[in-house]
Amino acid sequence: MTTTLNAPTSEFEKKDRCGDLAHRPRVLLGKMGLDGHDRGVKVIARALRDSGVHVIYSGLWQTPRSIALSARDEDCDVIAASMMSNSHRVLGPRLVEERARLGRPDLPIMMGGIIPQEDIRALLEGGIHRCFTTGMGLLDIVEAVRETVRPYGQRVSGHATAQLARDISLAHDGQAVRGDARKRRPSRVIGITGSPGAGKSTLSAQLAAEFTRRSRAGDGACEGRIAVVAFDPKSPITSGALLGDRLRMDFNTLDEAVFYRSLAIRG
Repeated sequence: MTTTLNAPTSEFEKKDRCGDLAHRPRVLLGKMGLDGHDRGVKVIARALRDSGVHVIYSGLWQTPRSIALSARDEDCDVIAASMMSNSHRVLGPRLVEERARLGRPDLPIMMGGIIPQEDIRALLEGGIHRCFTTGMGLLDIVEAVRETVRPYGQRVSGHATAQLARDISLAHDGQAVRGDARKRRPSRVIGITGSPGAGKSTLSAQLAAEFTRRSRAGDGACEGRIAVVAFDPKSPITSGALLGDRLRMDFNTLDEAVFYRSLAIRG
């Protein structure tokens, strides 16, 4: 017999479930392919934020390369890919390949959504760390994310951009950065600030896109590079954060012409 609920969805307690870890988990959450079903992934993003996780949401219509690139530049602990379009057997292996090609073969990849049981074994054997099917509880997902967190090492790989991302993580966490790290002041620094919803992320994305367009040579290569560091506030209750500024940029087009890093601060 059906019953009437007074709340539209089941309640999820806002509680810091990650304060005992070496650092706040950083999760790159996104969707690959033409899948436009994003309600579920947004529920997961909110649950992770409300558990003390720093969630970088990359949005819809990502490619395996753009997801892997974002996870590398954000120095994430885990990639979480939401799959609702029956393309997991194709896009999953490609994501594993791009992750290695871009300098972070160590990053665990989790996939969740509409994944038939008979496909899970092939995905795991192909390099996917863990699969979540429908009906998995939010607390189970939080615990799986917790298990991926390891103390920051000073070096991650021989890839220069991957190492830059780790250096930023160390500095932001108040830890010592390796002594041989190159320090060079950018030729120009622009600061953008304003109230929530004023359009800071959109303006940053347009500036980056225009810079890249003007800098491209005849062969399509970009002469020069731009970096964006975006700050969002932490939750005063859980210290988690939902870092969504990155989704304003089309990394399917920009690729490595723009280095983008999302960080959470208090206030």
